[in-house]
Amino acid sequence: MENISRRKRIYSGVLASLLTLQLTACGNADMLDTVKNYNVAVETTDDTVSMFIIDKYYDYEGEQFQLVTQDGLVILTSSKNTELLRVSDYDLAEDYAEAIAFDGKDIISYDELQGLSTRVAIKSWNKGVLDMQYTFNKAIIQNDGGVTIVNIKQWGTYAEDDKVQLILPDDTVLLRNIEDVKLVNDTNADENALTNYVLSLVGDLTKVTYYPVAKSLSKTQE
Repeated sequence: MENISRRKRIYSGVLASLLTLQLTACGNADMLDTVKNYNVAVETTDDTVSMFIIDKYYDYEGEQFQLVTQDGLVILTSSKNTELLRVSDYDLAEDYAEAIAFDGKDIISYDELQGLSTRVAIKSWNKGVLDMQYTFNKAIIQNDGGVTIVNIKQWGTYAEDDKVQLILPDDTVLLRNIEDVKLVNDTNADENALTNYVLSLVGDLTKVTYYPVAKSLSKTQE
């Protein structure tokens, strides 16, 4: 028994040494993905660099983010043009946005448009583990020169594809690349949340169209 215990201690010591060697050999790479707390999202569009504080986020295999703003707007977006930052000050996020704002793009803060606080908090963990939000009532479809807002009654994505299917209230079915579509739920968001979020993406509401034609961005589904 004493020999067995001694061998176990030797094996444990060897494994610990190998693990230490492996981690040391990785240089400054974080092999364990220890960062689970991001507080600002930065989105790049054809017209602007939009930024906003996030209360919570979900990550779908690195291809999509579900983001919740501090006033309750839920956004499902492609990670291709969206970056999550962990910063100690909102000004640092603005500095980064300026650094990536090529071709004279405007930097627009959704938080400032909504009259929200720009004080960032560094939480120990704000990554959602179990996503229970599968209901989205609107979609923002990005087109050349602007965006189109549609109400949706059903949506679906495909595990091995990069497309999203949208079924509209009039039973029109759209199939579009997920990189061109943002799904949103503004049911529990503050007033004007969707309007100002769209404004942060395009910089000018004259670049926004609606299907079917609507007079305004209503908070509830028509």
